[in-house]
Amino acid sequence: MRNLALTGGGTAGHCIPCLALLPYLEKHFDRIIYVGSENGPERALAGQYGLDYFAVPAAKLRRSLSLSNLKIPFVLVRGVRRAEKILKEQKISAVFSKGGYVSLPVAVAAGRLGIPLVIHESDLSMGLANRLAARYATEILTSFPVSFGAGSVWTGAPINGALFGVSRGEGRAHYGITGTKPVLLVMGGSSGSLAINREIGHILDKLVKKFNVLHLYGKKNSPLAPTAGYFPVPYENEMKYAYAAADVALTRGGSNCLFELLAMKIPALIVPLPKDESRGDQIENARFFEEKGAFRVMMQDEIVPDKLYDELCGLYDGRLSFILAAQRFDRDANAKIAQRIVRASLSRPS
Repeated sequence: MRNLALTGGGTAGHCIPCLALLPYLEKHFDRIIYVGSENGPERALAGQYGLDYFAVPAAKLRRSLSLSNLKIPFVLVRGVRRAEKILKEQKISAVFSKGGYVSLPVAVAAGRLGIPLVIHESDLSMGLANRLAARYATEILTSFPVSFGAGSVWTGAPINGALFGVSRGEGRAHYGITGTKPVLLVMGGSSGSLAINREIGHILDKLVKKFNVLHLYGKKNSPLAPTAGYFPVPYENEMKYAYAAADVALTRGGSNCLFELLAMKIPALIVPLPKDESRGDQIENARFFEEKGAFRVMMQDEIVPDKLYDELCGLYDGRLSFILAAQRFDRDANAKIAQRIVRASLSRPS
């Protein structure tokens, strides 16, 4: 019997790519479980796919000075012990990790138990959890064409196959969008972006003359004032409709989102999280694609209303060149990643 544990969480971005691989993995494993945090979004997401869910204690490193950081070593020890118990009791043959602070105790536990561990790095540079987990990894897979040393393989990024197959008309009808104006999709990650919301608010009156604006503003945020041509949505579980409706996009620089936009051939203006709000990974991701001609980039502190409006209009007018550039990044990543996970599991006696 071969059982697989998926892990990664703290944000939906570390969980959704794991779930995108399920159609490619289910035929190779007798059972697949998900190991995540006690209160993170991955619990509900895994439940939607019918996976048995197991929680481990985990603590996030705060980049600002915080007393909570002092608790991390103690929480990690508890998390590793709990993860070891889960992996042994569930007779796990391999672990696949998408990173995030939740994945670290599971990765360490796999290493201590001699269970093959495959990790996947979404960003151009490796995140802290994956850097710490790399010493235990059988193989390190990457979304970008970069190497993190021996055992590092460029596979591309996992993309949910459910994103494809929805027509433009179906996408627009889902939100009640009518007429002939192109659709501008505005989003700021799974939680939305106050900064992007604020800047769009300054130019909304001008934007709706040229675009229908589909705005994923975030559950904890507020929509802009109602106006014709503005379609606010707090959160979208079914991104296939948003992508199908969109002609161009304005978004943050999270890796999963960028690779989904590339796959859907949607030109985008990227406003990455500034360094004082992140480790700088979104800036690195965005600049990489900008150099390849796939996206435009505007730093948050560079935004002024008229410039943002002109950039979005220019993005739409020049969309063909961005679509052609995006085609250079087509990779059948899901099958490649699944193959690597299966191969790793076979190295452990059943």
